[in-house]
Amino acid sequence: MSTKGFQSQNGIGRFQKILKVSEGIPTFNLQIAGTKCTEDKQMEDKQMEGWYHRLTRMNWQHVAPGVILLLVKLTGTSLFFVFFPQIFPKGNISLSTKNSSVWPPAPEQISSLSPLHPTTVRIPLKKPRWERFRGHDYLFSEEKATWLISQLDCKDWKSNLVIINDTKELEFVINKTAMANYFIGLTYSESTKKWEWIDHKEHNINLFPIKATMDKECVAIGAGDVSPVSCYDDYNWVCEKTYS
Repeated sequence: MSTKGFQSQNGIGRFQKILKVSEGIPTFNLQIAGTKCTEDKQMEDKQMEGWYHRLTRMNWQHVAPGVILLLVKLTGTSLFFVFFPQIFPKGNISLSTKNSSVWPPAPEQISSLSPLHPTTVRIPLKKPRWERFRGHDYLFSEEKATWLISQLDCKDWKSNLVIINDTKELEFVINKTAMANYFIGLTYSESTKKWEWIDHKEHNINLFPIKATMDKECVAIGAGDVSPVSCYDDYNWVCEKTYS
């Protein structure tokens, strides 16, 4: 074989080797690229999974206190409605010690005097000692109270504050009230601008005169005198009822 032919064969062999090598390079590079994409996706999935767990844990940490607070409030509200009727029972507290039906008093029980309101707590009374005079029984209290409380006490004993009709009855009451002032059933009516007894009859000024004074719309008798007094001050009182 000539030298020129040998060189030609060697050239072809080298070209074939180079071609084989060059053909193998793209295949290897694709394999490396595919492996890298797979690893990147797995890493991205792990990162997403980690963020999900973190977000879930953070949300629960923020929601848990609110849920606990809501449960506490619901429990407290339930206990409030369960125990409220026991702490504050229904019904009004009556100032009367014997008959709760006298409160609130009817209009005929407190005359026409509108601003009268109880200001003194009632004290249970012992059995009263009544004194009889001309077919009527009279009770001269040992306790003191406002005008309204006094009338309510008289109602408890089936009576009213005393109504003085004539001079003899006036003398009897004055003699029994020489040591203190006692409420009687006479008040000043704002509607009629007159003094009226608790039975709504107008007072006879010929029996005893009395003048209206500001803030003194009730009457007390004592120490031989009859005078206007504040309905909210505390005095003794005189009850009267018909003897039966």
